[in-house]
Amino acid sequence: AIQSFTDQFTHEGIAACELPPAADCLEVGAGYGSIAVWLAQRFPEGTVQAVDIDVEPLEPLAASTPALQVVESDISALDFDAGTFDLIHARFVLSHLGNRDELLQKFASWLRPGGYLVVTDAYQLAHCKSPHPVVAKVFGAYGDYVASRGMDLQWVRSVPSLFARSGLGDVTHSGRTTFLGGGEADRWAPLIQPVAEALIDAGGVTEADMSEFFLALDDPTVMDIPQVIITVVGRKS
Repeated sequence: AIQSFTDQFTHEGIAACELPPAADCLEVGAGYGSIAVWLAQRFPEGTVQAVDIDVEPLEPLAASTPALQVVESDISALDFDAGTFDLIHARFVLSHLGNRDELLQKFASWLRPGGYLVVTDAYQLAHCKSPHPVVAKVFGAYGDYVASRGMDLQWVRSVPSLFARSGLGDVTHSGRTTFLGGGEADRWAPLIQPVAEALIDAGGVTEADMSEFFLALDDPTVMDIPQVIITVVGRKS
């Protein structure tokens, strides 16, 4: 679901970077691999190291993509020499990690002069401002749940300053809204469904609330904007 909604936005952000034809790239938290494969196809003379703690979805892709190297690891456990990469990309990863600020500093040190760091994460808008009470209730429970697991859905707002403090220049940022409800236009049902039971178990919502919520997403008159996806780009001088 995340790939289908955000890949084009990611492509545009990376394509705007002035990268060499043989760029060496690090894809942090590669997930199901769509961006890692796209980078390997875009820079076939370079390398793409795709890091994830679960590499099962990536291994078949690497077998058919020569420039793609799969690395099974927690990114926090890795270290690379200074000046290893022309591009480091992390999407919807760092907001989950408690050492996110320190990781940004490490990433900046791994870049070559002229290299780019591209970070995308979600900025959650105030759930209490939703025009739909059931959406407000479910997103309030969702926010409490992810915060209890160490996730920070407002962290990305600090990233431009963190880039500058890490020695990166030419810092830019762009955003895209996420769409909830409206029937077929909805993007949130597949994201909330996997944690629905956990939200109920945590006591923030009931089964009736969740049923009402998913019915609301199918209603073409129920529409909301719960998040802004923000991409920040910085360049190593």
